[in-house]
Amino acid sequence: MVGTNNDVGVCGFLWPTCYRLVPCNSSGKSCQSNTICVRHPECDDRPLCYPIEMTDETMCPPMQNKINLKWKQNGITVAGGNGQGHKLNQLHGPFGVFIDENKNIFIADNYNHRIVEWKYNAKEGEIIAGGNGNGNRMSQLYLPSDLIVVQQNHWIIIADRWNQRVIQWLNQKQQILIHNIGFQIESQICEKTPQYGECSTNSACGCFHMVGTNNDVGVCGFLWPTCYRLVPCNSSGKSCQSNTICVRHPECDDRPLCYPIEMIDETMCPPMQNKINLKWKQNGITVAGGNGQGHKLNQLHGPSRVFIDENKNIFIADNYNHRIVEWKYNATEGQITAGGNGNGNQMSQLYLPSDFIVDQQNHWIIIADRWNQRVIQWLNQKQQILIHNIGCHGLAMDKYGFLYVADWKKHEVRRWKMGEYNEGIVVAGGNGKGNKLNQLSNPSFMFVDEDQSVYVSDNNNHRVMKWRKDAKEGIVVAGGIGQGGNLNQLYYPEGVIVDNLGQIYVADSMNHRIMRWYEGKEEGEIVVGGNGQGYQSNQLYGPAGLSFDEEGNLYIADHFNHRIQKFEVIL
Repeated sequence: MVGTNNDVGVCGFLWPTCYRLVPCNSSGKSCQSNTICVRHPECDDRPLCYPIEMTDETMCPPMQNKINLKWKQNGITVAGGNGQGHKLNQLHGPFGVFIDENKNIFIADNYNHRIVEWKYNAKEGEIIAGGNGNGNRMSQLYLPSDLIVVQQNHWIIIADRWNQRVIQWLNQKQQILIHNIGFQIESQICEKTPQYGECSTNSACGCFHMVGTNNDVGVCGFLWPTCYRLVPCNSSGKSCQSNTICVRHPECDDRPLCYPIEMIDETMCPPMQNKINLKWKQNGITVAGGNGQGHKLNQLHGPSRVFIDENKNIFIADNYNHRIVEWKYNATEGQITAGGNGNGNQMSQLYLPSDFIVDQQNHWIIIADRWNQRVIQWLNQKQQILIHNIGCHGLAMDKYGFLYVADWKKHEVRRWKMGEYNEGIVVAGGNGKGNKLNQLSNPSFMFVDEDQSVYVSDNNNHRVMKWRKDAKEGIVVAGGIGQGGNLNQLYYPEGVIVDNLGQIYVADSMNHRIMRWYEGKEEGEIVVGGNGQGYQSNQLYGPAGLSFDEEGNLYIADHFNHRIQKFEVIL
């Protein structure tokens, strides 16, 4: 109000027509009755007489007191909540959110590269910008992070973050408002993590060791930029231009390279939860099979291996049905992706397949066709034998694309370069059957880490062995003091997985439990199971393969129960 401190005013309707307002008296800044003299910047910042009825509380009700507001402690899901995905009832990493006066919800659906609007009480949203895949065309967005909605004019201004632009959408027409602008970047430091080691819930990210720091310190970034587009670091001080950081990159001729800051942003590479001492619910959920032993599509018969892809589809080596099956997320039955034509040695047949590797990008599966003693590749129903006459049980592939095969007949693990299927190179065992540190006895499953160390379930020796690259003998990292059910023992170990913290997860088959061991510790701990052989939700019967999804949930091939059990992680 004119004549008062600038901090004092009157609450009124904002949008009267300026020419209808009478200027205040120029000397005393006074007005006729039923009006009040106020400053009005929208009307050339002139002191104007404002009608009293325009400041009435019936027109402009006061706000509630917002100091120390409280909220109910149990939230209600109003958009998404149907798992990560791109369907209209799903979201994937939502970022900015805005609620309009009609309680409609506008969302920057980050990893779906779109802006969606969920009408009040709707069960799904509708795309109002983007949604055409990531990219820099005018009709595309790339990791949008925030938005401003002006409903009166039907336009949206979007922070199109990865395209480094601010773009306006107006009824499906686009206009770039600001080019080449960066947005706030938050990156994650990874310590005590190997080069390219796991550091994010996004499997496309890994740890890059920074130049000038201890090799155990790095930054978590997107793994797969094109090498020739990266600029070498300054040769003297290992420095880089602004918005880049100097990192080691072995995949690019091991040169120190300037890595774009936006490639290490936490929205692209979200940090993992602390995986030390994770716990899981003790009652599993059957997500495949569980309908008795059989060969129908809703049944399994002795599953030995399980793998969960990024869309939570489940791939299973359905051992005694001589097939590989895929169960789509939340499906009630599977579909055959390899075999399923009875046991036999024809190219279209499998015989007790025990393990497999899935490459979804190239649509192939490599299978340990155990009883046919061959490693075979299936590519869109076309088959090729990669390795003949081998007692294959377990398979693994390292980050360089080398294929590892555990040979239960020769009691060894060999490594092959893809496309060069000669005799291979022995990387574990190979000194006859035995229990010495340079021997194995019926190796089953295995895991290869970032350093090409091989962890082998040494089945008949009731231990897990670790063979470092080029080592002449292994070290015992779990079990190894005879078969038994104590915490320092294993009983015919099968599936094995090692996380980036060095925690070793083992399917302790005949103890009907999953164990976690730390290298150097004398005993492990029970993760799930361990309640005796049985069919109850807290029991297992001869667990074989195991796998984790991106959220940390644990999946187990419950062999003699003919089912896949999911144990949900406790966050």
